[in-house]
Amino acid sequence: PDVADRVLRLPQAAKLRDLEPITLDGARERFGRRISEEELLLRLTMPEEQVDAMVAARDRPPPPAAARPGRSPLVSLIHELARRRAITEFELTHDQGDTVVWRRA
Repeated sequence: PDVADRVLRLPQAAKLRDLEPITLDGARERFGRRISEEELLLRLTMPEEQVDAMVAARDRPPPPAAARPGRSPLVSLIHELARRRAITEFELTHDQGDTVVWRRA
């Protein structure tokens, strides 16, 4: 038999047949007319707790980045070393034997 036929014969499918699609006005009535379209879409598609957590976090400052996006941590480290005049030499050896040596010019 066709997969769709098998699924549509399930008891749960009968419950879904009677559902009416929600309209934009219906969604606004359900979730409030003052929320943004983005929040409305989130509330229509995600669990309430997750949306509430996102809305609560919206006004908090973002956490500091561990490293600049698009830049490897090693490059960031070397830039930081170059910024600090008191450090004149740095050597880093990877456990696989690779070594990076940096010296101030």
